[in-house]
Amino acid sequence: MDRKNIFSFFAFFAFVFFFTQHLFASSIADQSKTGVCARSIALGKAFVGLADNSSSVFLNPAGLAGVNKIEVGSLRANLVDEINYTVLTIIYPYEDNNFGFGWANSSVPSIPVTSWTYISGVARPQIDGYTDYNSNVFVVSYGASLKKFIPLSEKANNISFGTNIKYYSQNFSETTTSLEGASGSGADLDLGLKFKAFRWMDIGVVFSNILPENTGGAFVWKKNSVTENIPASIKIGSAVRIFGENALSKSSSSELVYLLDLEKEIDSNFSGLLFHSGIEWKATNNLYLRFGIDQQKTAQTSGVVLQNNLTYGIGIDIHQFQFDYAYYSGNSENKTHFFSLKFEI
Repeated sequence: MDRKNIFSFFAFFAFVFFFTQHLFASSIADQSKTGVCARSIALGKAFVGLADNSSSVFLNPAGLAGVNKIEVGSLRANLVDEINYTVLTIIYPYEDNNFGFGWANSSVPSIPVTSWTYISGVARPQIDGYTDYNSNVFVVSYGASLKKFIPLSEKANNISFGTNIKYYSQNFSETTTSLEGASGSGADLDLGLKFKAFRWMDIGVVFSNILPENTGGAFVWKKNSVTENIPASIKIGSAVRIFGENALSKSSSSELVYLLDLEKEIDSNFSGLLFHSGIEWKATNNLYLRFGIDQQKTAQTSGVVLQNNLTYGIGIDIHQFQFDYAYYSGNSENKTHFFSLKFEI
């Protein structure tokens, strides 16, 4: 690969990183960070360097360029036994352009709306009604080979890029006095890059939610038009093929891929790096086994600490259909089972 081209691209993305770093302080949660497909979750949420299916819509839009069929993916989970979590992703290739759509939804039904009433001078809570909560992320994606727009040397023709436009919304089904203004919306932008460093290694870079607040990258609550930043981050990931066709050790009987992502959250409260790591083994033509470690920050009385969460899962691939399962260990409150279905047209 042409070193001059590689340096230019990394210089550009480094500029975006340092430009946005000081712009984000307090922020709302990006629910798509929970995970968008069971395969990537089972791999410790390390997927930026691989990014080879419809979940690329969320995880690295540059991966759209490598998909040559219409692909639809879905995920379903129940978080902390109360939150219904659903994800839908679609990739539509058209000539040299690949387009994508994604939707992630978290919902909680029948939440009691309460107020205080006084009985014999004693304050007691009473239920005034029920409301449903919904949080959504909508994504429109584009991915293509960079040579379509920029003349590159022959060795650098395998570089792809992608971008996401994202829309966030949160709302309640009933807006009583206590919930008045407790809804809002916002928008942001992602940039992604992916290239093959060697025949056995792919590299990916993603900048998530990079729009500054003064250009629209914010979430605005209806009540008093309060504005919050949407959390920005940078991820650099690699996918190393250890066994397989294009791997360090050529093998036609099995495939083994090691994934490693490093994540930097643009957050004044945490200045460290998070790592995500996973291994995918193609045991047979139809069966995949996956293991990973997902590192997340958690708040404790002593401050912010890092927690390493074990993940594992399987994948069953039958013709155009693939079923994936993942288990996320987490802590006692968020041990979760994830189920995904993907099919090609």
